[in-house]
Amino acid sequence: GLQGVDDTIFPNKLQIDYIRVFAFINSTAAPPTPSTTRPPSVSPILTTFPTPPSKGNPTTTPSSSSPSPGSTSAFASFASTPFWADEFDRDGLPDPSKWSYDVGNSGWGNNELQYYTNANIKNAHIENGILTIEAIKEVVGTSSYSSARLLTKGKNDFLYGRVEVRAKIPAGRGNWPSVWMLASQSD
Repeated sequence: GLQGVDDTIFPNKLQIDYIRVFAFINSTAAPPTPSTTRPPSVSPILTTFPTPPSKGNPTTTPSSSSPSPGSTSAFASFASTPFWADEFDRDGLPDPSKWSYDVGNSGWGNNELQYYTNANIKNAHIENGILTIEAIKEVVGTSSYSSARLLTKGKNDFLYGRVEVRAKIPAGRGNWPSVWMLASQSD
């Protein structure tokens, strides 16, 4: 069952104001060494999902703040204008030219408790410039919750760059909202 999941946190919302990807320009450190095993390109994935607390949830966040666009750190500099962005400026479902959906309740190895829906406005919608991904306590098939898992795989893949995300992350026991990068070659 759902032992340990705090049902008072539902509906549970991850709200995202924007996502921007800035191109890598140059480096003051040694450039990456070319190899036959090129690092995988990555693409953003957005989701919110309940998990059993026994699996554990990430509880720490990076303590360093990211530099402003165009700034130079000790290692790299980036373009001042993003080469890809979604400012979520159109109400309704997320832009299908930028986003697709993982659908189902396989859990993707994370022991997730929800069913990810396909383009369901209850679970993923844009309103007033904010993308909201919402986990809802409702039975869908064999799952007790529904949510959305959006990804840019095959639509925005890149090897080097800096990603900026402005998001409001919900809190609660059994909650695991995320904005992350995965290799485009992964399933």
